[in-house]
Amino acid sequence: MSNNENQVVIAWITTESVHDGKPYASDLGRRPKFKDVEVAHSLCWVLSGTDSDVKTAEAYCRRNKLEGAKVFTFPLDRADVLEEGRKRVSRERVRESQ
Repeated sequence: MSNNENQVVIAWITTESVHDGKPYASDLGRRPKFKDVEVAHSLCWVLSGTDSDVKTAEAYCRRNKLEGAKVFTFPLDRADVLEEGRKRVSRERVRESQ
């Protein structure tokens, strides 16, 4: 990244347990079934950041133990940087698992 200002985004993936959507009868002692799904998250660190902001965001990820978190930069005129960050971190996860 150059000294030009960019939007700085942090994106990461968590595994969450969700109901599988199938009906169950609790009155008959049946329990709902759950499955693990991966969910991508993102946050905008700064709207107009420099290289030092990227380093600060990376330090934040380490300090808060955001495993697998990635820091991305996008041009100021890019529209939906949060969605783009989630897509990128998801693509990287798929590549790592292959």
